[in-house]
Amino acid sequence: LSSIAVAPSRAGTGLGRVLLAAAEAEALARECDRLRLEVREDNGAGIRLYERSGYRRFETVTDYYEDGTTAWRYEKPLAGEGGGRRRP
Repeated sequence: LSSIAVAPSRAGTGLGRVLLAAAEAEALARECDRLRLEVREDNGAGIRLYERSGYRRFETVTDYYEDGTTAWRYEKPLAGEGGGRRRP
């Protein structure tokens, strides 16, 4: 997942959850078995959204963003343990 953003005036309305679910559905439609993303370590709302949605942190990358902020990398398997890929 490259980017997801919600205007400050729409914060807390569930729009982030809707956008994330749409990205996951699109990834499944493209036969992806997992979704990965990065989030700024100081983005509490984003971190809560991802963790509540089943994403697990697997890496920390220091000095990731232009301003030197650390990124936390997250991953979520899609469609359960077997992933979203269709088997022949």
